[in-house]
Amino acid sequence: MKVAICCYPGLELDKMISACSDFKLEYEVIDLLSNKWLELVNRSFDLFLIRPPCNYDEHKAIFDERVYFISQVLNKKTYPKFNELYVYENKRNMATWLEYLGYNFPATNVFAQKHDALSFIEQATFPIVSKANTGAGGSAVKIIKNRRTAKRLVNKVFGKLNPEFALGNIPWGSKNNIPFPRVSRAQRHYVLFQEFLDIELEWRIIRVGDSYFGHQKLIGSNGFASGSDLVGWVQPPIELLDMTRELTDRMDCTSMAVDILKTTDGKFYINELQSIFGSVLPSQMYIDDVPGKYIYDSCKREYVFVEGEYCQNACWNLRLECVINEQGSKAS
Repeated sequence: MKVAICCYPGLELDKMISACSDFKLEYEVIDLLSNKWLELVNRSFDLFLIRPPCNYDEHKAIFDERVYFISQVLNKKTYPKFNELYVYENKRNMATWLEYLGYNFPATNVFAQKHDALSFIEQATFPIVSKANTGAGGSAVKIIKNRRTAKRLVNKVFGKLNPEFALGNIPWGSKNNIPFPRVSRAQRHYVLFQEFLDIELEWRIIRVGDSYFGHQKLIGSNGFASGSDLVGWVQPPIELLDMTRELTDRMDCTSMAVDILKTTDGKFYINELQSIFGSVLPSQMYIDDVPGKYIYDSCKREYVFVEGEYCQNACWNLRLECVINEQGSKAS
């Protein structure tokens, strides 16, 4: 198998290369943002290993367009698959999937026209949550507490007088404890308003191939679980493993982290779908301090715990293992 590694600059290239080396696979690194990208990809590769961006909407759109061409026009194999990558860092697309499939998720309204957004605000019950389409770790999430603040946001996003003058909703970052506006990440010409829920904690359930992991994401000082880096290493509920398995089967996905909110009244809501996810530790599940994963036994309809560390190289080893096993099954 010859692998083309297409990784957005500054992300996980070293881990993707290390994973290919662990499996002794021939690989070549390809810059998918290059002007010569089509010439580069239209060569003899058995697999395109894709790591898209999570920062700029424009670069994410370019990756999506080019992965679509690779997979749908050139008919070449990518991993994750195009449908998995298209939902990554795309909250609008995610909301469409969850509504279409009938899963429980925070009521979400996406408005591309200013008058629709203003009409919604007039009848909304506050607080509500505002989210940008792209933005990891809760970086583009705001709790809107009143109608006045919501209208101010809408005017920023759509322009107060004319859309040609829309400055956008500009998120803030910090470096060396010095705050600065991230002007290049401004949200323009759409708003996404979501139901506010009283959250107890959040579960992250991960599926890669036939492997399943789960842990808690605890609420941080900012009131969000995303980006808090607070983890509860406890056994995940079977109900959530089943939900993740069934959802990913229906979406034809085998690389997905499903973040599931648990509210204070004990209900579960799907909050995020991410085909690429943070995985610093060599395991994404510890039960009684023992690292491991679950494998679903379809005959017995139960999850079998297998001890060990399986998340090396930010789970790229697992992703490659999934592809190799799939190729072996097809050959058989």
